[in-house]
Amino acid sequence: MRKAFGLALVLAAAACSGAPDRGRGGGGSGGEADRSSGDERAAAPAGITPTAAPGVAFNYKYAFRLPAERISAVQEQHAQACEKLGLARCRITGMYYHLTGDRNVEARLDFKLDPTIARAFGKEGIAAVAHADGLLVTSEITGTDAGSAIDAVNRDQAQQAEALKKIEAQLAQAGLKAPERVDLQRQAQQLREAMAAGKAEKADKQESLAKTPMSFAYEAGDMAPGVRRSLSDGVGNVVAALEWMLLALLTMLPWLVIAGLVWWGWRRFGPRPRRPRRPDGRRYLLWSMAGTRAPGAWLKGRAPTARGSDMADEAGPEKVWAVMNKIGFCMLASRDGDDIRSRPMAAYVEEEDGKVYFLTDKESAKEEEIAARPQVCLAFADASAQKYVSVSGDASLSNDRERIRKIWSPAAKAWWDGPDDPAIRLLTVTPRDAQYWDSPGTVLSYVKMAVAIVTDSRPAVGEHAKVEM
Repeated sequence: MRKAFGLALVLAAAACSGAPDRGRGGGGSGGEADRSSGDERAAAPAGITPTAAPGVAFNYKYAFRLPAERISAVQEQHAQACEKLGLARCRITGMYYHLTGDRNVEARLDFKLDPTIARAFGKEGIAAVAHADGLLVTSEITGTDAGSAIDAVNRDQAQQAEALKKIEAQLAQAGLKAPERVDLQRQAQQLREAMAAGKAEKADKQESLAKTPMSFAYEAGDMAPGVRRSLSDGVGNVVAALEWMLLALLTMLPWLVIAGLVWWGWRRFGPRPRRPRRPDGRRYLLWSMAGTRAPGAWLKGRAPTARGSDMADEAGPEKVWAVMNKIGFCMLASRDGDDIRSRPMAAYVEEEDGKVYFLTDKESAKEEEIAARPQVCLAFADASAQKYVSVSGDASLSNDRERIRKIWSPAAKAWWDGPDDPAIRLLTVTPRDAQYWDSPGTVLSYVKMAVAIVTDSRPAVGEHAKVEM
């Protein structure tokens, strides 16, 4: 209660436009902050005015929306701006970048700043986003009355020190009874623990005044928030409808299975009609399921279980490149003597070059494996969409710095200092051929399998092809 009352008094004093400047304790930026306050109010959204007050530790939070393809560059620009200030004035305490699909990007950058430059740094960060055709969607500046907390700790410690002095004086007297001495010693220990806790709290508050935390959050998007909310509601309604459809299907599935078993038993053990014969006496099968040929075609032997053939049409390679580019991650398998080793890696797919690039470390065992046997296999999988690609090709390692800089992303900073880190190597895979499997989806596949059970046929549950790259 005492801290909240002190914070209210401090903020009220700071709000008075005619109050003289007595210096900023840590949350503001001193005289420089007052001179730039007019510009920051113009840059901030309506209703949001940054506030500085003596002894108040501030926390800055900004959220930006940008085109997906520009988030990485803006995040890197903000990181470089902090690095130029030096560790004494700005430190990066966290970095995050996540790509889902083609354009769904979420990123974050956290700093600890010298309080005297915090507000100006935030203003420059907003300007960099605006220059990249982005916009500020959230600005939150919160303050903690660290000065009042420090004063309260000082008062408490003075009182505790005085009380401890009195207890120690009593302990020094002769003739104390054992119970009284034990009780005084317990009180003295409690006072010492309270003073140590107050000292730690004071150090924490002083640290919050010396360094101001700031965070930048980035999200992809280039549409008005209202339109985005409407689209989100529409997607939610579609998902709800699909859930009801799935529930209905699961409810009916046992009955469909029973009906299918009854039909199968009838077909298997019941009286069989004579099959029609072709003029040459060979039997034929009339397939009603979709396959590589039109329904009703005369087929010899078994019908294929998936659309497509061993060799795909001209659209096959383009489809393989599109699936690889969409998934973005794969399992890279190489030979290690007689064994096969696989590891997950982020793939940079370049269809124009006909290559798939990876960043790897020069100390990795892959260098020896590929030098001995350059033949590798890349396995891409999107289980939610039922799309799978297996690519066979030849791999090579190089120190192509231009290409490394081109495919570099902030996420790679978790392993290397930057694109010029001497430990980075470029792994290039040139695809020779590939196979892909494309299913219409799990629910539809179940429906087709149920129909196949009822009709005593083989289900066409997807497309499979082998293509030359």
